[in-house]
Amino acid sequence: MDKVSYTTPDIPAAERFVRSQPAYASLRFVALEGASWRDTYLDTDTWAVWRGGFSLAMRHRADGAEVALEALAERDGEAGTQELLAYSKDEAERGSVSDRVRLLTSGAALHTVLEMETNRTSFSVLREDEEVARLHLDATSVVTGEDEKSGLNRVEVEETGGGGLAHLGPFLQAMEASCALAKVEDSRFEASLSLRGADPESSLDFGYAELTPDATTGEYAYAILRCYFAGFLRHEPGTRLGEDPEELHDMRVATRRMRAAMSIFKPALPPRFFTLRDELKWIAGALGTVRDLDVQMEWLTSLRADTDWRDSTAVGPLVEDIVEARTVARSELLEAMASERFTDLIDSMMTSLRQGDEGVGDAATPIRKHTVEVLRKRNRKFRKPASKLKRGSPAEEYHAVRIAAKRLRYSLDSFLPALPRRQRATRMVDAMKQVQELLGQHQDCAVAIERLRGLVDAKGGALPPATLFRMGELVEQCRARMAEIRDGWREAFDEVEDAWDRLKVTFNDVEETGEEVHQDPEATEEQARPPVQRPFSLLQRFFTRREED
Repeated sequence: MDKVSYTTPDIPAAERFVRSQPAYASLRFVALEGASWRDTYLDTDTWAVWRGGFSLAMRHRADGAEVALEALAERDGEAGTQELLAYSKDEAERGSVSDRVRLLTSGAALHTVLEMETNRTSFSVLREDEEVARLHLDATSVVTGEDEKSGLNRVEVEETGGGGLAHLGPFLQAMEASCALAKVEDSRFEASLSLRGADPESSLDFGYAELTPDATTGEYAYAILRCYFAGFLRHEPGTRLGEDPEELHDMRVATRRMRAAMSIFKPALPPRFFTLRDELKWIAGALGTVRDLDVQMEWLTSLRADTDWRDSTAVGPLVEDIVEARTVARSELLEAMASERFTDLIDSMMTSLRQGDEGVGDAATPIRKHTVEVLRKRNRKFRKPASKLKRGSPAEEYHAVRIAAKRLRYSLDSFLPALPRRQRATRMVDAMKQVQELLGQHQDCAVAIERLRGLVDAKGGALPPATLFRMGELVEQCRARMAEIRDGWREAFDEVEDAWDRLKVTFNDVEETGEEVHQDPEATEEQARPPVQRPFSLLQRFFTRREED
């Protein structure tokens, strides 16, 4: 059900407004029993619960204590409203909460980060004698210091019946005008943190992280590594929890990008980063194993949902095999993330990034000059094998080109803020996305075929005939998609070649003047051609990857 929140300077005035509504109005407001409670919010020193997208509170009422683990909405551009994920009133129900918290925090100690006391006045909103919403008037006192409290007044309307908020529209408009209500998107927890002066984002601050075209290579390298490492840490608790596969995916992408950046900026970074890059490769391997199984599980789940009963049943043993393998892989991942080695990796990254750039040697080179050198080198390493790919080339050669494409793509992404004539650079990035997408699908198909073959070798005699037949069909679907990609490869590669020819002309501006050109004379030129649309299939839908993969 939907929910809307407002701030108000005067809770008593808001209550008088609600109670003053006439009996003949289309909505009736029936007062409910009031409530009071005290919330104590807990988190680790590194804000692991918050980084996982949750708040954890002990709620103390007159009749006892409750535990609430609430999911905060997305922090990137979405509303900060809260949705109850897990809730317990007695010892028997507390397990699901404690298990989740243990995963989010990896057993780290919890301490109080926020305390508040709330007095609530509630009304049931009736329309034609049926409840459509609940209206809450909350007067909250937030502890902001020793013997200091700040007020936080909220009006919250929760829909309890179909179209509840729509029915309240005119009333809420009138209440906004009469009681100076202001709609808010942040949660009570987040607003209270602000009042207290607590900033969870500070746990992800490792120094200057602005990517500017006038930076030195060293400054730029540290800034981009700080950005990627913050993303790595932001998704670490969610990866531990394991309830949203995208958390693991995003952590894996951040790991890849950090390793790519350490390679791109190797001349400007101290030797300690080479060891850190090896350690990131170790944890990336554990993340990648689980992610690959997640992708295969998504495929098989889609197959079961979109096929008839016979084919869906035949896929069952394949799903069981993936579930078994993923359980083992996730256990190994959690063991790795709980290890002293992983803790040392985190601590070493934090220390290294906070030490910052020394500004000597290659680190003092202007970033624009370094950008040109790296991109030319990465493009040569991509173009040479890519230009030789043919329809009959081995899958290993397509995979090798995919790796080179990924390195060029990550370099382009890293350097985009420093590149001149941004529109041409963006066109090159878009062309590389398409190439990476196609090659990624090709590799996914190759991996799926090998997994199905391996399953036949290991368990073929125990698999039902219907499953073996279905596996043969899936192999043929994979081969058909690979053939389709190979047929379209030359067109995608030609698009990259064209985009590169336009981009490399701008490198002269950097080499000759060292100045970024902000205006692109091709601003009105035709954009890069959209990818060729081919017949859509279940396999293709499954293998449509997120562009970072």
